Amino acid sequence: MRTYNRNIEFSFENKLQAEERIDRYLTYYNFQRIEKSSDSIVYARKNSLLADGWTINPLKWNTEIRIIISSNRFFINYKNEGNGQITPLAFSNLFDNFLKNLKLSVLKGISVKEENKREITSAKKRIIAHGVVLIICGFFGLSIGYFFDKLIGVEFLSILLFPLGLILSQSAINLFIEEKLT
Repeated sequence: MRTYNRNIEFSFENKLQAEERIDRYLTYYNFQRIEKSSDSIVYARKNSLLADGWTINPLKWNTEIRIIISSNRFFINYKNEGNGQITPLAFSNLFDNFLKNLKLSVLKGISVKEENKREITSAKKRIIAHGVVLIICGFFGLSIGYFFDKLIGVEFLSILLFPLGLILSQSAINLFIEEKLT
C-alpha cells in the first residue's frame, strides 16, 4: 500500500508567531511535537490499535509532518501511512485541504476548524462505505463457499472464503484507488 506524501512551502513574516500558529493548529488535531530545533520541527501522530482502536478519521492514522525552516520560509512534508487497511491515497483530498488550511491558518491567523470538520466528516463517510463494500464482498465469498460446501461436501470452504473475499476485495479496491489517482 502506498503512502500519501506531499510537500508545501510558503513564506512568513514573523517566525515566532508562525511557529505558534503551526503548533496550535497541529496540536488541536492531536499531533505531538516530537522534535524541535532552530531550523526544523517534527510532529507525528501514531495510531495505536489499543489506544485508538480502528479509527475512521484519516487524520488519526500514522502521520509525520516535517517542517524545515529556512530564512523566512517553511518547507513542510506531510506523510501519512494509512491504517493498514485502506490506502491513504483515497483521502488525498482531505490531506490536501488540511495542508491548505494549515497554510491559511498560519498566514492569516484564521480558524479553519469548520472546513476541516466538513472534510473529516466526508472522509469518515467514505471509510464507512468502504467497510460496507468489504463486508458485502466477504459475505459474497461466504455464500460461494457455502454453495461449494453443499455441492462438493468440503465443510471448511465457507469459512475459508469469507476472509478470502474480504482480503481480495480490499486489495482490489486499494489497487483501483491507487491506479485511478496516479
